[in-house]
Amino acid sequence: MNTTKITKTTTLAILAIAAIGIIISSTAIAKPALAKSDNGNSVSKSDIRDVGKFLQCIASHGGNGISKKQAQRCVDNHLG
Repeated sequence: MNTTKITKTTTLAILAIAAIGIIISSTAIAKPALAKSDNGNSVSKSDIRDVGKFLQCIASHGGNGISKKQAQRCVDNHLG
């Protein structure tokens, strides 16, 4: 079996697990900040989708290697 293919698959699996962890933790962190006045602790599905879109944007532009300019665009487009 090709070691490059194994390495790529392993890397993608690690990134997928990390992304899920980030989504879960970011919703827990964002929950108080996004709380609505009616019940004090609700986060809408739309807010969670926005975080997911933000993470996809970061990943599509190189993940950890993303430029500051592109990272700011992702923030402005999906979290701003």
